[in-house]
Amino acid sequence: MVWVLLLLLLLFTWIRMDFLLGLRNHRHTIATLRFPKRQGRVQFMDDGKEFFTSYIKDIEESVDHIHILFYIFRGDSIGSKLIELLTEKAKAGIEVRVMADRSVLTFQKKMLKN
Repeated sequence: MVWVLLLLLLLFTWIRMDFLLGLRNHRHTIATLRFPKRQGRVQFMDDGKEFFTSYIKDIEESVDHIHILFYIFRGDSIGSKLIELLTEKAKAGIEVRVMADRSVLTFQKKMLKN
């Protein structure tokens, strides 16, 4: 009976020490963790014309990849211009990814076939 109590006491001590050492290591990791600084820029625009001019310029200047996650393509002049520009960039070997609203999927399929 004494041996069982002694083993339980040693097991409890070992678990407690393991927990405390792990907690100390966790606190040290959190204290030394540094998040990277954002390397982008924020620019506020007053109207759509200014936005799309800047947007198209950014796409034209891209050299590695283009990810569009918010734009709903429509069959208007701006949407057609963006699809043409993205198609040209994809043919030039730049990775192009677009997430679009399902309601305009037909327009996208027609444009992407061309």
